[in-house]
Amino acid sequence: MWGKIYLGFLTVSAVLICFFSYYAFSWLNSIGSPQAAFDGYAYHSAIAEFVLWSSTLGLIALANGVLWTTGRVWAMWTTFFYFLIFKLGGTLWLGNALSAFAADAGGQRVGVVSSLIVGVVLTALIGAILYFDQFIVTKMRQRTLGGDDTLKIAGEIAEMKLEKPAEKDQQAS
Repeated sequence: MWGKIYLGFLTVSAVLICFFSYYAFSWLNSIGSPQAAFDGYAYHSAIAEFVLWSSTLGLIALANGVLWTTGRVWAMWTTFFYFLIFKLGGTLWLGNALSAFAADAGGQRVGVVSSLIVGVVLTALIGAILYFDQFIVTKMRQRTLGGDDTLKIAGEIAEMKLEKPAEKDQQAS
């Protein structure tokens, strides 16, 4: 169940980021005044950035649920790649588009390198956070639910309780 909720949230988040990123990009191709185009770009790219950060936090919470219930880490690293793709991709794509827009409007080209370095550092930070979060949740899960041997023994005990009393009597004879 956690996996399906996670995938649904991931899909909705990706669609929202793509929409607002493309809408911000489309403002740079506007035929109106350059100031209005830049204001529209700034507004919608800020929304895309907010959606990226808030959805990443939501995906981390859901990935913790997936890890806790299944013991699998796929959702954690999917969240990392989600952030990587949209942060660095958005920085390169929208940054280059803004730089070209500024040059066409008669201004100076905007430096993309500094924002790319910030994006790489933030992506590495998110990766480190996810790694330690995975470590903490895995250790807490082992302490709470026990190791794999404990879970196997608990499953065998549950199966023994489900056996019918008549089967136990036949096995004893």
